[in-house]
Amino acid sequence: MKELTEELFNKETKIEVHFETILKKADQNSLYHQLKTIPGIGENLACRITAEIGDVSRFENHKMLVAYAGIDPKVYQSRQVTGAYLSITKKVIST
Repeated sequence: MKELTEELFNKETKIEVHFETILKKADQNSLYHQLKTIPGIGENLACRITAEIGDVSRFENHKMLVAYAGIDPKVYQSRQVTGAYLSITKKVIST
């Protein structure tokens, strides 16, 4: 049990070291700082989102970013259905 505890401690220490390296890189990114101003988004989540999005300037507008993230609602609407129950889709927006 003692060996497992020591191994866990060593791995946690390595994770902390790597996270500090990631934070130093993220600190150079303006998107990271903007994300941190949003309530509920801390250092860890801001780093993850920044890494996932990459260079935000590659998106021509916010709709393209939303589509990339896959959080744009897909609306199927008929005369009587108002789209109240929307599913989420990941689509490509052509310009």
